[in-house]
Amino acid sequence: MSEQTSGPQGPASQGAGPQLGTADPAGGRPAVVAVCDSTTPGTTSGTTSGLSSALTSGPAEVSAAGALPDDAPSARAGHPALVKLYWHLAITGILTFAGFALALLVARLGGYSDLMLLVLLAGSTGAVINNYYRLAKLACADAASMAEMDNSVFTVQLYVSVLISGVLGIIMYGLCLSGLIAGDLFPAFKGVQADYASVTELMANVSPAGNIDAAKAVVWAFIAGFSEKLIPNLIDRMADRAEARSG
Repeated sequence: MSEQTSGPQGPASQGAGPQLGTADPAGGRPAVVAVCDSTTPGTTSGTTSGLSSALTSGPAEVSAAGALPDDAPSARAGHPALVKLYWHLAITGILTFAGFALALLVARLGGYSDLMLLVLLAGSTGAVINNYYRLAKLACADAASMAEMDNSVFTVQLYVSVLISGVLGIIMYGLCLSGLIAGDLFPAFKGVQADYASVTELMANVSPAGNIDAAKAVVWAFIAGFSEKLIPNLIDRMADRAEARSG
């Protein structure tokens, strides 16, 4: 998901481009930073996407004393609070991806297999990817914003968003199952016209019509988790239509 920016490019973005792992003149270790547009705070430069903005600083960003200026993107990317946030993001990513991989492995080996579990984990995975891009943009914030950042709030949000997005994935599945949203892009289901007996029979007898529909269900759960505004927007539209009809 590359972000294009217009306007003049700084000296650091000219030429063949920076290389990964270039030594930091101040410490002798690789300087991994986010490259931001110097003319537009909060945006990434060129075709840099998210934290593939993990690029080294260009020579123009290094002062004569060999140190990085406090307001340089590279200095902000190394902000202790931001580093801690990336560690928390890594924890949520490992837990979510490991859960997804374990669920697939167990199902492949003939053990417990439940599409709803994959739907839940797909939504959570979408949240992890979305948080990754959020932190990449945060690395491009101005120095004043970084100083005022409440690290505890962002940390809690990283974990809570994974849970909420899992629920959003299930809600998306329910919207498709109920037929409230339908079309070629959405999964179709079989067994939905049978008489209701219990939640157990509902879960056992209603399933995607085919393999491609099961795949669509997982993909849409991921999208619902990644784009956290998708489900609220859909619900708002449904509420507006209901109000229009009743009025």
